[in-house]
Amino acid sequence: MTGRPGRRRHLRAAAATTAAAGLLALAAGCSRPADPLPASAAADAPAAVVVERPAPDPDPPPDNAGPGGADPTGTGWALPPVDGPPPAPRLTPQPADYTTPAAVAAAYFAAWCAVRPGAAADTGVQQAIGWLTVDGWRDDQAQAAAAGPPTAGVGTGCGPVQADPVTAAPATGQLAWVRIRARRVWLRDGAVIGDHQVGQVRRVVRGADGRWLVDVRVAAG
Repeated sequence: MTGRPGRRRHLRAAAATTAAAGLLALAAGCSRPADPLPASAAADAPAAVVVERPAPDPDPPPDNAGPGGADPTGTGWALPPVDGPPPAPRLTPQPADYTTPAAVAAAYFAAWCAVRPGAAADTGVQQAIGWLTVDGWRDDQAQAAAAGPPTAGVGTGCGPVQADPVTAAPATGQLAWVRIRARRVWLRDGAVIGDHQVGQVRRVVRGADGRWLVDVRVAAG
């Protein structure tokens, strides 16, 4: 087919302009800001927690890291075995629990770990609700649902809880990361039938009332 050279040049220029506009629109769509982080529990939590979270989060320290996020030395960060059934934890919060990130994390973990035989899968979560934000509670509920029902006739408990600030992570006056770990035992008829080490790294946030509360997990181990 033949045509006028001027018209063909005009059509090629129009097509190039349209393609360039399309590429610019695509680039603008790909470079739009990331979706905002989920809202904090401030609207729902009794403590009116104000969360100041880094965006995006840096990578969490490895699960085998020692206190503060440093690599373990010597025998690592393994805790000694628990000698016999651990004592029942305190399930009533005290004012001193909320004074530091480590204190509230340790109190939370002790209550979360102890589950009597025959109890529901989320018993530990409900026992620990006094030390949790709403987001932290929802996080633990989801974990409990994923784990499924406990073994019939078997309960759990924890030995001494160790809670250490993760100094390699960001921290402000309203936010800290805490590594929590303990030796958990399985109990049947009051006797220890097995044990293993459990641990988490959790965000801990400070509310408008000055209390520290345990928020969502960063890593589990």
